Amino acid sequence: MEIFEKKDEVIEGLLSCSNCNNSYPIIASIPFLIENLSAYFSLRAKLGGYLLLQANNKKIKSIIKKSLEKISKVGEDTTDLEKK
Repeated sequence: MEIFEKKDEVIEGLLSCSNCNNSYPIIASIPFLIENLSAYFSLRAKLGGYLLLQANNKKIKSIIKKSLEKISKVGEDTTDLEKK
């Protein structure tokens, strides 16, 4: 685990899995244990943009940015529905 910001808990960091060689970002104290962030953000582009703005670390911003760039077609954004 790489920790970029920590207070009482990890605010920003990366969890790395040695089995699958994936890295999972922790943003605003929330770990995103999702194998394919692009697919996740394809239905939540608004959330992806929000997380990009919330992230302070360049490495985390880069992961989010790359995931958002891979989205070819944005479906119906479910971010507002999930907030309810």
